[in-house]
Amino acid sequence: MRHFPETISKISEDFLDSLGLALWVEIITQDPHCIHYFGPFASTKEARIAIPGYVEDLKHKKAQLRTINVKRGKPTQLTIFLSDLEEYYDSHSAQNPYFIKAVYN
Repeated sequence: MRHFPETISKISEDFLDSLGLALWVEIITQDPHCIHYFGPFASTKEARIAIPGYVEDLKHKKAQLRTINVKRGKPTQLTIFLSDLEEYYDSHSAQNPYFIKAVYN
């Protein structure tokens, strides 16, 4: 059973995510060349606290990290591979920006 603060945080995350206002950790790796999204989070602090775990997991998988950001928005894919990047950027930049802004990088 969840504790009350955890339940409130989860409700906040779900609500913000439904509006496209939640925070997501974006980790770009060089090898393999991918963009990974982890989240959603209700606050920058929560997202930053989670980053070391994601970094450890990717390093365990022998990924070479390039960039880490915390962004506000709503990803349509959690992992985007190099082969999909061009199509991904074309479809998202023309209509609707994927993320509003980086709030931490």
